[in-house]
Amino acid sequence: MVTGMLTLAELDNEYTPRNPVYAAAMLAEFPGVRYSLNPIRLRWSG
Repeated sequence: MVTGMLTLAELDNEYTPRNPVYAAAMLAEFPGVRYSLNPIRLRWSG
């Protein structure tokens, strides 16, 4: 995640192969994390 953005595909391939949508929902609740739903993307601005 060099750009500060994590896609659902990257989350699935690199971190949580069982349920990336659940993991994305959990990560979206952290302070500083913005998200989009279509496509599912997480952006961190720290």
